[in-house]
Amino acid sequence: MYPYQKNLNEFLQMQHSSKSAIDNCNKSLSAFWAFYTANAHYEATLENVNAETLRTFLDYLMQEKNYKSSTALKYATYLKKYFHYLYVHNIIKNYPIADLKFPQKNRKRTVIVGWVKYMPGILKDDQISETLKEVLLAIGSGYEPRELCDLKTSTVLSNKNSPLHEIIVKSLWHFENVKKAKNDTYFILDRFGRKYSSYEAINNHINLQDKGKLNMPLGLKQLRTSYIFTFVSNEKFSDEELMDKLHLSKKSLAYYKTAIQKDVELVDFDFNSKSEKKN
Repeated sequence: MYPYQKNLNEFLQMQHSSKSAIDNCNKSLSAFWAFYTANAHYEATLENVNAETLRTFLDYLMQEKNYKSSTALKYATYLKKYFHYLYVHNIIKNYPIADLKFPQKNRKRTVIVGWVKYMPGILKDDQISETLKEVLLAIGSGYEPRELCDLKTSTVLSNKNSPLHEIIVKSLWHFENVKKAKNDTYFILDRFGRKYSSYEAINNHINLQDKGKLNMPLGLKQLRTSYIFTFVSNEKFSDEELMDKLHLSKKSLAYYKTAIQKDVELVDFDFNSKSEKKN
């Protein structure tokens, strides 16, 4: 809820705005008001809102929430609509939108790379779940997120081209969830030794059990992206080798190479930093 929500909704309905548009407007303005009331240095009133207040909120969306510029622009549009309504209907005396300049965001997104070579240390860390260790071993062996639920242990063990093959052979049978499994058919298991039912179930487990433990994003797609950029940024591989190793089309490889030049900042994984933080 936010001040004069009912009035604004009635006004938008008179302008024949759709229900979905009004719902999106309410959602955006409620988010702003919640942020404003939680962070205001003075009394959180409409009269105390100024251009700096709005800029701070938009910066928060883009820098802290990591929203795209296009998404933040939608919030800005609803804010302009809201404060224009309040001003022309004499509810507020100041017009904070007049001095509002849309914030610029550093368009480059950070991708952590190079974690594969730290797998021996990661496997020894008792605070990291065995499911995440198995996921990292699978992603680090070149398997894609959509393959993980039904990935067979025999397939992984026979993949001698994996840079992690020797580590997998030596370590896998020491995992407690593997020991609990009634059979060794599937590579990714929960702590009871059971197969995960879906891609989302694996992601949910990692988010609940391991979030923040490795100082890098742990979503399955993010890990796959990190793995790809690790190799694409290595100049020793030819395009043909990269397409074969990463299962990429020529068009997809071109996308990743262009992203490195324009859109992505690659940062090396720092396992020592992770260890210091834990201690």
